[in-house]
Amino acid sequence: MFHECFAFIIVPYFQSIVCSTGPSSSKRVRGPTVGKSLDKFIAHHEGKKLVVTVPEEMKAFCGVNATMAATDLGVQIRRFCPIQGFAHSWKFVDSMAKKAILQSNRDKFDIVDGTEENLLVAAVTNKKASLLYKDWKCNMRRHYRKLRKAKVDPYSSPYPGMHMDDWKYLIDKVFKDPKIRKRCIAGKKNRKKLPYNHTMGSKSFPTAMSIEALNFDAVLRDTPPTYALNSSLIG
Repeated sequence: MFHECFAFIIVPYFQSIVCSTGPSSSKRVRGPTVGKSLDKFIAHHEGKKLVVTVPEEMKAFCGVNATMAATDLGVQIRRFCPIQGFAHSWKFVDSMAKKAILQSNRDKFDIVDGTEENLLVAAVTNKKASLLYKDWKCNMRRHYRKLRKAKVDPYSSPYPGMHMDDWKYLIDKVFKDPKIRKRCIAGKKNRKKLPYNHTMGSKSFPTAMSIEALNFDAVLRDTPPTYALNSSLIG
């Protein structure tokens, strides 16, 4: 389900893309089933938006729907962000594309922080989008490097779901740019300095922690009062 205001954002946005980039303006998606599982999940819940919380102490998407919200946000980024004239960070992405991406995500998820203004939600969503945009950019570069390492012509094998013209643009204008390559090398060195590695799959640390907390609360509710009291005394 899409809000009418979303339609006013999307239509002029895609018209501008068609005028500026020609045949390479086709939407980039993982395949014909992209987003279908989420649509079915929402339909199973009577078409209601899925609730995601943003606690002040975590400043991140939390709860059982957090991963789905983040995944959908990434899908919309890959779908609506233009490649030609590629922005090197989320900060510089076209404002109309940003509005389309965020509105599409809000059409499916009710992201709340417990206040009427939801200012924290806006800040956290923007930060999450920035990280997802960066991941997308890194994945495309990784695909390019793998092709070169395997001695395969990178122009002949575009990133999955990407139009050939867009892929050629990325190689010529982004991946081969010496300034960008220098920044990538520096970023790779910095990542090696991390004191820990993320081992929770698609779930972020805050998401995993919030789900564990919900599970723990459920266990406590199902635990007989006497046993719970004795356990707390032993601990």
